[in-house]
Amino acid sequence: MPTLFHHTFCPHSRFVRLALGEHSVAVRLIEERTWERRHDFLVLNPAGTTPVLIDEGQPPIPGAAIIAEYLDEMYGSNLERPLLPGEPGPRVEVRRLMSWFNDKFFAEVSGPLVTERFYKRHMPVDAGGGAPDTDAIRSGEEQHPLSYRLYRLAGARARLACRRSADLRRSCRCRAPVRGRLSGRCAVERRRSRQELVRAGEVATLVPSDPGRDAGRHSAVEDLRGSRLLNDPAALKTALIAAAREHSFDVVGITRPDSIPQAAGRLQQFLAEGAHGDMDWLASTAERRGDPRAIWPEARSVIMVGMNYGPAGDPLAILQQRSHGAISVYAQGDDYHEIIKPRLKALARWLIAQAGGDVKVFVDTAAVMEKPLAEAAGLGWQGKHTNLVSRQHGSWLFLGAIFTTLDLPPDTPDTDHCGTCHKCLDICPTAAFPAPYRLDARRCISYLTIEHKGPIARELRPLMGNRIYGCDDCLAVCPWNKYAQAGREAKLAARETLAAPALSDLARLDDAAFRKLFAKSPVKRIGRDRFLRNVLIAIGNSGDVALADDAERLLADASPLVRGAAVVGARAA
Repeated sequence: MPTLFHHTFCPHSRFVRLALGEHSVAVRLIEERTWERRHDFLVLNPAGTTPVLIDEGQPPIPGAAIIAEYLDEMYGSNLERPLLPGEPGPRVEVRRLMSWFNDKFFAEVSGPLVTERFYKRHMPVDAGGGAPDTDAIRSGEEQHPLSYRLYRLAGARARLACRRSADLRRSCRCRAPVRGRLSGRCAVERRRSRQELVRAGEVATLVPSDPGRDAGRHSAVEDLRGSRLLNDPAALKTALIAAAREHSFDVVGITRPDSIPQAAGRLQQFLAEGAHGDMDWLASTAERRGDPRAIWPEARSVIMVGMNYGPAGDPLAILQQRSHGAISVYAQGDDYHEIIKPRLKALARWLIAQAGGDVKVFVDTAAVMEKPLAEAAGLGWQGKHTNLVSRQHGSWLFLGAIFTTLDLPPDTPDTDHCGTCHKCLDICPTAAFPAPYRLDARRCISYLTIEHKGPIARELRPLMGNRIYGCDDCLAVCPWNKYAQAGREAKLAARETLAAPALSDLARLDDAAFRKLFAKSPVKRIGRDRFLRNVLIAIGNSGDVALADDAERLLADASPLVRGAAVVGARAA
């Protein structure tokens, strides 16, 4: 039995597999990844290309055209209707056009599509792998409907079929004179010429009702470009949801870039009131932040994803352990930016490979208002505490966004299900909510312990308790959390060292120890000095006299911020 070294999506390999099928030749298939440059394969074909046919007693037969010649010579006589004409002249012309078409079509269409959509997924970066080149994909998609009209090739060339035979003459109604080339008036010969070319090269699927069907129907590229996913937005969306779950995202929804017209006005009010505090970057990016179209005018859809990070226990229990620090649930594991962004990029690459288009990926660090977009995409709604609430996951969702030029079916926006509940407003230790759905960040403990760079106001310090990084009170008290489950991403799970760290241990951290303890943690972002400021305030609120020595020792710290907080901590403790 012959052996064919091939690749599933290699257009030339597919051509040969079709020819083998036409000749009814059974063959053993071996898939070859040519970019691996396997020594045993290079011995067979030093050019390192597929396909290569191995037949008993014959040297290796490389290349689609050479294999096609070999199959015709070895097995063509067994066919009831040979694939190639019988006379030398027409055979040469069919071979020439077949070779010209296959080579040109591969160079301009099928080759780029296969390389970008399939090969690059498996190739190492140093061998040319990586994200698909959308320009190359678009070029391939735009090329093949243009000039690859097989009936024109057949009509323009004369020597594609046998000379006018007696049976052909009897079936031809036009009775056109034979001039060594097909008569322009002979419909029978033109039709037979087209069929001969098609059967010889398997380069298109032409139907009698539409002989002008373009070479987009080429068997080596039709399913790469014209698959249902590419042409059916609903099917693409279904596949996208499944792919998002494979990348560990728990929810996914789609909205339009113009779906949050109210966001700009709310942001302007927030900024006008000065409620953003030190977060000057909110004001400097307000124009882009208020309208996603300002970020990327070409975007037609926004894909919002959410990853559940629900805690295994009660986040508020730590508040009773006054000698230990309370770190927000989201910061007890690895930095979610480093976990979500690579998976979001992988999902975006999958989308490009399936449907083309362009994408941009955002995870919290750009001028994107994720929460309003997530509400518009049906992932949840912004509760009275301004955070996103999900009926399935409660308060515990990390968000990411993919902007794309693809036009995808949008989801129905979620509606507010807070009702008359106001537990999130009542529990806030610092009264950071002047009204439902409004936040004054200047009083929010998450802002104070993370974003605020200077000393914390005297009247707010006692209200912070032992919260040293962030605050989960308004999230944890939400009744919708009764439906939430613990997150399944191991890297987001709480580290034992960060679940309830002793304040005395934290107060002894120098810069190197701080960086080591919070490696891969979002806590590292605020730096050792701001973190110790928070720890010293917690020591002052603990009422534990034994911690006074830790605070007094830091009175001589090199950082003015730490020294100032140490005075407060030492006095209170």
